[in-house]
Amino acid sequence: MDSPKFPKLTGEYSLGYAFGNIKTHKPGNPIRPIISQIPTATYPIAKKLNELLTPYVPSTYTIASASDFLEILRDSPSNEDAIIASLDVENLFTNVNVDRTIDFILKRVYHCDDTTPLNIPEKSLRSLLEICTKEAPFTCPNGRMYKQIDGVAMGSPLGVLFANFFMGTIETELLAEARPSIYCRYVDDIFVRVRDQRELQNLKTRFIRASGLNFTYEEANNGHLPFLDVLVTAQQTGFLTTVYRKPTNPGLCPNRKNITSTLKRIVRHPPTIDIFISLELLENSADLHGSLDLLESPRVSKEVNRVEWLQSGQQRECQQDSHTVYQPASQQGCKQSTSQPAAQPISKPASHTVIQSPRLP
Repeated sequence: MDSPKFPKLTGEYSLGYAFGNIKTHKPGNPIRPIISQIPTATYPIAKKLNELLTPYVPSTYTIASASDFLEILRDSPSNEDAIIASLDVENLFTNVNVDRTIDFILKRVYHCDDTTPLNIPEKSLRSLLEICTKEAPFTCPNGRMYKQIDGVAMGSPLGVLFANFFMGTIETELLAEARPSIYCRYVDDIFVRVRDQRELQNLKTRFIRASGLNFTYEEANNGHLPFLDVLVTAQQTGFLTTVYRKPTNPGLCPNRKNITSTLKRIVRHPPTIDIFISLELLENSADLHGSLDLLESPRVSKEVNRVEWLQSGQQRECQQDSHTVYQPASQQGCKQSTSQPAAQPISKPASHTVIQSPRLP
């Protein structure tokens, strides 16, 4: 393996800075602390480390999007005697044990039979990881300078990597003994199907002991459980999935300045994005200069076709397995409904189902 090339540090750098986003969906509206490390000298190094180490993350139980989650539900056999629930890791990023996670990373990269070691000395990689996590000073709004000595910050390129590496290693070891009939995790949110509440409590206790973190859980209410942007309903024949919006979601469309970020999000998670954008706005917006290449992406093209179809009011309802799926008119077995002018904005339906489409390459 060739030796990886790290970016050369040139120019001027400054301290990171801390700020917060309000959690509008949480009681009391607490603040989510974020430390932006973009202006720091460690930021480009951390980005390169993230690129190199992401393929080594234990991902047996990890899902990358709601699309992955839907596939798991669709492929799982029905079990009417089981219960569904979600586990949440409290403040995962700020409570990740950095030294322990670095040990997990080094063991996986250099001492695992099924991985190819990086062409970097192990001691050098350890030093780089420690510098980018424990030696990155930042300023606060009060003007004081701080240094985070444990936990990882949201705003660091290594934040998600460390969180997933830590949880992925813990769950791989823990679930080798016994695991629920369904178990999957998106960063700090875990979906499980267990036999009863006793198994759920036992699973929570095992995770607390193995990780040193605190976990909370939520059981399904009358068979309904929100997870990611999906509302899951457990039925005798399987699962029914519908789009879930948090009560604090105002349902507003993105403005022109958000078009580029919206398109990038569609590229990452095309089957589960639920946005209603005026195609006329997309085509005529001057803010799309420099973003038009995104429209050529097969993923975006597919989503644009879906938005076009939704705006024309051609919603078809078909039953596949235990899911209700809206399909275009070209697919067989669907009846056409009354169409609307394509340029008209559509109102948000009271309830509609997630479109489950095959993952694109």
